[in-house]
Amino acid sequence: MDKQYQELISILQKELAVFQELRDLLNAETKPLIDFDAQSLEKITKAKQTLELRLKILEQARLDLLVALIKRFNLPPDKATLKELARFAPESQAQILLKTRDTFKRLTGEMRKKVDGNTQLAESSLRMLQGLRGLIQRTIEEPTTYEEAGQVKARRESVKVAGRRV
Repeated sequence: MDKQYQELISILQKELAVFQELRDLLNAETKPLIDFDAQSLEKITKAKQTLELRLKILEQARLDLLVALIKRFNLPPDKATLKELARFAPESQAQILLKTRDTFKRLTGEMRKKVDGNTQLAESSLRMLQGLRGLIQRTIEEPTTYEEAGQVKARRESVKVAGRRV
């Protein structure tokens, strides 16, 4: 076994574990977004920030190792992909690299879809809150109108908030 490749595989597996934790947090984030649970969202955001720091450390270690592998195999930096590096690796390590690459692709695709869904939920929630704020503000600013004999005239206005009439 090649020591540099073994180190690369170790770093990639650690990165993969962090990505899986991040995916799990993205999945957990959906319910608090729907429930307007700010406290849970804050905890999840802090956990995601911690994972981001761990990923930065692992990424730097991986990049340092990639520089050594690029020099070793005289590869142009833009060609230093896992697929390309696997060509130079011993067979058993090459298979692990390619399998890890496929797992990263699948996982990042899942995460991209979840981020898009959570983003839509967050934007929908913000639009609804802005609509409610506008409704409350109009209620405060508009004077109550009275009909004859001192009876309050009922307003029959409704506002569209997040695609729903309120």
